[in-house]
This record gives sequence, C-alpha cells and structure tokens, in this order.
Amino acid sequence: MQAAAAAAPQSALPHAFLGLHWRSQGDASKALAELETAAQLNPTDPAIAGELGATYEALGDPQSALAAYLYATQLAPQEPGFWLLLAQFSLRQELQVQTIGLPAARNAATLAPNDPAALDALGYSYLLVGNASLAERILTRSLALAPDRPSSLYHLGLLKLKQGDLTSARQALQSVIDLDPGGNFADLAQRALERVDS
Repeated sequence: MQAAAAAAPQSALPHAFLGLHWRSQGDASKALAELETAAQLNPTDPAIAGELGATYEALGDPQSALAAYLYATQLAPQEPGFWLLLAQFSLRQELQVQTIGLPAARNAATLAPNDPAALDALGYSYLLVGNASLAERILTRSLALAPDRPSSLYHLGLLKLKQGDLTSARQALQSVIDLDPGGNFADLAQRALERVDS
C-alpha cells in the first residue's frame, strides 16, 4: 500500500487505503496523515470524510471528528450510512444529542426504515433525551428486525433500568453478554448488571 501511494501521489484512493491500514494497526497518527492527504486530493468523497471522522475520534479530537462526520453528511445527504455514522458518534460521545444525534438518527431511519442499526440509534437517541416511550417503541422495532443485535439489546436494557423494570433489564443485559462475549457491548452490559446488583 505504501508503494501504491508513492507510485500515485496525486491519487486519493491509495492514501485512503493506507490510512485505513494504519488505523487498523492502531496508529491513528499515521492514519490521519494519509487520510488528510486523501481528503485534500478528493475533497468531495464522503467516505474519506467519514474515515477522517473516525480517525479524529480515535485520536481523542471530538470537535474535528464532528466536523468531518457533518461534512460527510453534507456531501451525501441521501446516504443513510453517513447520517448513521454521525448519529452513532454523537451518541457514543453524548455530544449534542438533542441537536445533532437525534436529527441524524432520524434522517438515517427515514432513509433506511428497515435498518436495525438506524432504528437502534434513533431509539437510543430518544432514551438519552428523555422520551422513554418512543425509545421503547423504536428499540422494539429494531429488535424485531434483528433479535440478536447486542447494541439494541443493551440499549433496551438501559431503558428498562430507567423504567425500574429490573427483571427485563437483567434479561436484556444478560442476553448481550451471551451474544457478544468479550465484546464492547458485553463489557458495558456487565458493568450495568453489576450496578443493578450492587
């Protein structure tokens, strides 16, 4: 990949692929340099903007990440995937959920009404802004489409905790641990269960 980028220094794609490689290797700084080069060479590619967002996030720069994710949605406003990236970033960081995360999730779900990930993001957005009944309806729909989705089950578990339904919360959170052993959501679910049982 380095040879390809060196052989075609004015081509965005080799730099973008090299950036993805470095990020997958845990070197976000090298990834950023390559992706910024790719973005300069092709400033209208929303995928490069989205990858830049993920790289800034990995480097702990949420403001630059937010700007990159927003730019990706501006470049491709009819693509649900970029709205979903923006929504998930806002939700992960709990950053401007009311003004950015919720509208982005709503756009993703409108453009892809049968995408369980988009519905999960929308349901979780409503949970974070305090609309539990709407959150429950949408998370239930997400799980109807993908019953074994750890993220949706985790968010449902959090909702049930908020509602005081500890039996349903434990059931949902234990399902996450069973479905996603060693995964990020399993860790989150385990911590939530420990808080319930402490």
